[in-house]
Amino acid sequence: MNSPLDTRVRVLIAVDGSDDASQIVDGTFRLFGDQAEYFVVSVASSPYVASGFGAMEWGVGYPMTLPMAVSPRVSNSADPDADEPITASDIAEQQAAAAVELAELDDAEIVGEVGNDYATRILEVAEEFDVDVIAVGQHDRGWFSTLIAPSVSKDVVKKAAVPVLIVPRG
Repeated sequence: MNSPLDTRVRVLIAVDGSDDASQIVDGTFRLFGDQAEYFVVSVASSPYVASGFGAMEWGVGYPMTLPMAVSPRVSNSADPDADEPITASDIAEQQAAAAVELAELDDAEIVGEVGNDYATRILEVAEEFDVDVIAVGQHDRGWFSTLIAPSVSKDVVKKAAVPVLIVPRG
């Protein structure tokens, strides 16, 4: 936490690649205004685990996955002839930057993270930047969808050491 003499609130805004991610940034800014310091994070799935390598291969489940020391490279779909393919971290940064640009929030630090446990990565970033509040969006999903992919916002609320702001979408 910041010292009592520091009047700027440090706000972490977690966004995803959805069309309404900028609404989360905009809604949070309307609440805290220019008096806050903003960090906008997006977490991209690790292609290593998401593609099936590591967790399951050849139809056999393994009891653990090995962490990767370096984020794997994925193809640059925007420019397939590019010399340098982009990483999952680059994709996450692009998602965060797009939300910030659409919401016209000029003074935010962009953070791109890679991981398959989004809530944990968001909480790690919150701790790293010593934020005072975390803002997340909320998707309206059915029970079956939540069973397959647990709610990131609920996990953040349960595990956060700081207050969490749930910004409605739409």
